[in-house]
Amino acid sequence: MARIVEIVGPSGVGKSYIYNQLRDAWNKNDKWAVYHDFRYERKSRNSFSRPEIIYEYLYNILNKVKYISYKPSGGEQLDHMKKFHEDHRQFVDHTLDIINRCCREFYKKDNRYFATLYFYKSVEELQAIRELQHDKRICLFDEGLLSRIMHLSSESLTDQDMDEYLNYMPVPDGVILLKSDPRRICENIKKRRRVATIHQGLNEQQLHDYTEKTQYHMEYAAGYFREKGVKVMEINLDSARDNHIDTIVEKLNRI
Repeated sequence: MARIVEIVGPSGVGKSYIYNQLRDAWNKNDKWAVYHDFRYERKSRNSFSRPEIIYEYLYNILNKVKYISYKPSGGEQLDHMKKFHEDHRQFVDHTLDIINRCCREFYKKDNRYFATLYFYKSVEELQAIRELQHDKRICLFDEGLLSRIMHLSSESLTDQDMDEYLNYMPVPDGVILLKSDPRRICENIKKRRRVATIHQGLNEQQLHDYTEKTQYHMEYAAGYFREKGVKVMEINLDSARDNHIDTIVEKLNRI
C-alpha cells in the first residue's frame, strides 16, 4: 500500500507551487510521486488538442512551471467515498459535526457547503490511492485531510475541535509543513489573479487573522502527529536562499 505524505500550509503560502515544482522534478524511477502521477497517466504532448497547446504556452509563461495534462480515469469517485465512509465512519461523522458547528459562522459567512465539498474531495482522492494495494511508493498530497483544516479554521474552531478531528483522522506516513510570515502570505494572496473561495468576502484584517490562525492550526496538527511518531519536515519558505525542492526530494528518498 502507498505511503501518504501530506504537504500542508495556509492558503497562499505557496503549496501549489511547491507541488508543481515536485511534479516537474519527478521521474519514473523515484520512490515517490505526486498524487496526479500516482493516480493518472500523463498525456504525451503529441496528443494535445490545439486549445491545450495554446493553454500550455500561456500556463508555462504565467506559472513558471511546466504544463502537464492527464488522461481521464473511470467514474469510481462515489464508490471511493462510500468505502472511506465505511472504513472511517467515526472520523467522517465527527468532521461533519465540526463543520456544522464551526463553519456556520465563518468570518460572517456560511462556509459549510465548501468545507463539506472539499472534505469529500480529499476523502475520494485518498481512498483512490489506498486502493492501489501493490504500489508501495510515497504519494504526495497537497489537498489531503490536513489541508482541509483551512476550511475548518473559523473564529470558533478550538484546540479541542482540532484534537477531535486529528484523533479520528487516518494517520499519514509523513507531513511536509510549509511555513511563512502571515504578512507575506497575505501579500501573496493579494497578488493572485483569482481570489480563492476561502478568501472571498474577507477584509484585510480578517484575511490576516484567518491566515495566522490557520498557520497555528497547521503547526498544531504537525506537532500532534510528530508526537505519534510521524515524520514531519518543516520548510520555511521565507528562506529564499534554500533550494526547497532539492531538500524535499532528498528527504523523501530517505523515508
